[in-house]
Amino acid sequence: MDFAEQMERVNTRNPFLVHNSIRITALSSEMAEAEAGLEEFSMNMMGTPHAGLMFLLGESTCGTLLRSDGSKQVLTDSSFRFLRAAGKTDRITAKAVIIKRGRSLSVCRAEIFDPLSGKLLAEGEYQFAAV
Repeated sequence: MDFAEQMERVNTRNPFLVHNSIRITALSSEMAEAEAGLEEFSMNMMGTPHAGLMFLLGESTCGTLLRSDGSKQVLTDSSFRFLRAAGKTDRITAKAVIIKRGRSLSVCRAEIFDPLSGKLLAEGEYQFAAV
């Protein structure tokens, strides 16, 4: 399956990502990009993107990237830092790169951005195990 087919599969067949308005927008063997369209249910009580959505966007972007080689991966550990509030925006984006791809464990880094301001909102590292 090529990268375009993989993106289409994730964007249409992953009900959790579809429900949360997350779409993979770019995918290669070395990086992935995604965006989350912000809905009313995506927001916290202050009207800005919920922290859990930022974490989910990073995790799903990394997971898609690590699975781009055809492997099956599950999240085993993570570290996530919130750097600034998003403010009023209609979407957030993520860019993921692989730090280490191993036979059993892999590590990926994601950065979450407000595309309107270009500001880095959060960053995280996610460890996945091949199953």
